[in-house]
Amino acid sequence: MKAQKPSQSGKLRIGSRSSPLAKVQVQEVLALLSAQDIFVDHEHVLFTSQGDKDKVTSLIDNPADNFFTDTLDEALVRNEIDVAIHSAKDLPKNIPSGLKIFALTTALDETDAFVGKSRLSELPPGSRVGTSSLLRQKFILEINPSVSPVDVRGTIEERLKLIEEGNCDGVVVAAAALKRLGLEEKIIEIFPWEATPLQGQLAVVGREGDKETEKLFQPIDIRRSYGRVSLVGAGPGDPDLITVKGINALKNADCVFYDYLVHPDLLEYAAHAEKIYVGKRKGDHTLAQTELSRMLKEKAISGKNVVRLKGGDPLIFGRGADEISYLRSYHIAVDIVPGVSSATGIPSGLGIPLTARGVSSSVAFLSGHGESEKEHDDRPLEIPKADTLIFLMGLTKLNVIVRTLREAGWKRETPVMVVSQGTSLTEKDVTGTLETI
Repeated sequence: MKAQKPSQSGKLRIGSRSSPLAKVQVQEVLALLSAQDIFVDHEHVLFTSQGDKDKVTSLIDNPADNFFTDTLDEALVRNEIDVAIHSAKDLPKNIPSGLKIFALTTALDETDAFVGKSRLSELPPGSRVGTSSLLRQKFILEINPSVSPVDVRGTIEERLKLIEEGNCDGVVVAAAALKRLGLEEKIIEIFPWEATPLQGQLAVVGREGDKETEKLFQPIDIRRSYGRVSLVGAGPGDPDLITVKGINALKNADCVFYDYLVHPDLLEYAAHAEKIYVGKRKGDHTLAQTELSRMLKEKAISGKNVVRLKGGDPLIFGRGADEISYLRSYHIAVDIVPGVSSATGIPSGLGIPLTARGVSSSVAFLSGHGESEKEHDDRPLEIPKADTLIFLMGLTKLNVIVRTLREAGWKRETPVMVVSQGTSLTEKDVTGTLETI
């Protein structure tokens, strides 16, 4: 199939930055199209982005979100080009109004690579290791605390030249960039850490509403094969308190990630799904959050419909917000299914009003751990001004909570109830006052 785009030249106008890597990336996209028997008559238009002009501003200082895409975005809006091809990791979090990602390609390589005089762990103390990422600096020091990370900018060729000229003893760069430029033999080692989201992938961006051009690139859009992730609230403990929408999500799931707060009966709704236990509780941190997020991503990218089943509501005092942000950074669709929070479900089940005329006109929900998740952190909690306070995850912090409330001026006769495993058959309730609890 041969595609034509109406323009003065009758060709599809493809924009990119002017670096050798950007030029190769355009050819890679054209090759992906030709592998689908799509041959594009085109002209390649080169641009210099703000990030190309400004070699002084450090990427560690969080420059503008569109530092490397601004000029191309503007050219699209002005109808000077029909599509722009970017390194996908350079895309801004929010695509400018009127523009749309037409395709994300399969990653050539997602990893970070080291180019240097020896392996990173073998470099002597004081060696200078170049990178443009604060996160990479952290990982570098974890492998070799004796080296000195230095902030570097520029094209791949310019970064490698720093080693040749003796300004750096090594640099950390994207393995995909080296491979695309035919410089793979310079790689000393590949690192095990998870690199920047979308690293190694290419993005095709066009004008929203340009259906003809968008259709042209659909065959190479890897997102077409992605599954979805649903964060589903399981309720406070009683399996009957899950929502109908939550049940339907479980029935349609290919894979369910669940923790110890989830009643086992709920898993029966996902009879044919893969079940993965990822529970976190005191003294039993089954899976680190970073690893859990990565597993959610990998299952979704492999085409699975994934349910992350969470106790209570998925966005109250959990890692739901972190998971949403992480998954969306990879352009994975995320659905949220609200759940009955223990903060409201348990008191209601016990017939305890959180607000009552003449008694309480305000209520605040607090984490028993405050900003810290450390079990032995005894720092006082910050107490907001409210008539009723609900502490979640507070059993191991009861002494801290009581002490903090007393220091904040709450009366010793203030009624207190402590509930464990609320709404379940093993629920335990203890009542008292700040004096006796």
